[in-house]
Amino acid sequence: MKIAADIIVGAVSLYVLIIFILRLLYESGIPFQKIRDKHSRTAAFIFSKRAVEDKVKTDRRELLLISTGAFIFRILMLFVFYVICAILQHGDEFRLSYDVFMNSLNIWDAPHYIDIAAKGYSGNAENGQYLFLVFFPLYPALIRAFGIFFTDLRMAGLSVSVLAFCIGSAAFYKLVGEEYGKKTGIMSLILISVFPFGFFFGTLMTESLFFMLVSFDLILIKKHKFLGAGLVGILAVLCRIQGILLLFAAIVESLIWYRPFEKKKDRAANVKKCLTAILCSCTMISGWLLYLYENYRVAGDPFIFMKYQKEHWYNSPKFYISNINDILDYCTNSSVPMVNKFGMWGPDIACLAAAVFIMLWAASREDLAYLSFFLTYTMLVYSAGFLISGGRYMACAVTGFIFAGHYFKKHEKLFYLISALSAVLMGLYMVGYILGKNVM
Repeated sequence: MKIAADIIVGAVSLYVLIIFILRLLYESGIPFQKIRDKHSRTAAFIFSKRAVEDKVKTDRRELLLISTGAFIFRILMLFVFYVICAILQHGDEFRLSYDVFMNSLNIWDAPHYIDIAAKGYSGNAENGQYLFLVFFPLYPALIRAFGIFFTDLRMAGLSVSVLAFCIGSAAFYKLVGEEYGKKTGIMSLILISVFPFGFFFGTLMTESLFFMLVSFDLILIKKHKFLGAGLVGILAVLCRIQGILLLFAAIVESLIWYRPFEKKKDRAANVKKCLTAILCSCTMISGWLLYLYENYRVAGDPFIFMKYQKEHWYNSPKFYISNINDILDYCTNSSVPMVNKFGMWGPDIACLAAAVFIMLWAASREDLAYLSFFLTYTMLVYSAGFLISGGRYMACAVTGFIFAGHYFKKHEKLFYLISALSAVLMGLYMVGYILGKNVM
């Protein structure tokens, strides 16, 4: 099985990478005229420009409706969460105190974010080690800021998550709707909302905030406002390490937009504009430097977080194919508890299979900036050793959901089936999360 997985993942990676590079070179101005002449069918498959369907503008009223709908959805999900907590934890009494309910949300990584918000990194030392430095600072900083309005930091964190999801939903819909059409925008938003691990968008985790920042940054990239994209990218990086991957999307979009390799009179001007756009986008690297400085300020070593990840969380970078083999071992090993197989390792494999299908479908037909983010995001997620939260991380593979929505636009019956199945699985995983199982 592992050999077959190696071959499949390796072949898909190579295929997608080759198609991506050839398309990028062509769309940035390199004329593959000889290839097109000799291999017309292959060239038509790889190099033909994909027309974007049904481009429309979204107005403020429409975006407000999307945000309102997202808010209602999150409140309903919290109500369901409350009912499940009451039934599972109090049986026939069907009573649940506020504190018990909030504590049911405050598990796994969540308490660490709350502690950072309350005491900072410096105030959370364990045996002289600042282990919480592995958690990026933006989310706890916002929790602390929202603490002005709430006496309970847990409620402040939940408010940040819900608000970010509402704003992020509107931004995501605007991004997809104006590029692919409103129908695809709605479908993509539904898919990401009912994703099996989508309930994390309404918990004390970073998913909602990262979803919002990525959506906003991609809007700026597609509008070619590269300095703004770089500034928003700083926040995305300070939210999660994967935020730096937005830089690849910005570079790809700048190459396609300015076509610096195309031979024409104003080529020098286009090269200059392209380099300027790339340099503006690179401002998001400042977010990474700020995070490294925080590590240095607190612990005296800018890369101390890597040591903590390896020694305390058993998480160190690995080649993604090797890591996938480890995940398969966990899935097939009879000594691994079944709850862990269904809660952690099984979802890792299922998400990877879905990502592989989407990449194969999208490689020759979808937007290259979006494809660059989805490809690098998936590879980075699956390069993390001991990947116990792969399903949760893939909930923020934003452009993958765009591609899925675009695909399902012509396969509506399959869309309804997948959405219903996904919603059912989300309910099951939410129950496991409430019960404190290894759903993280």
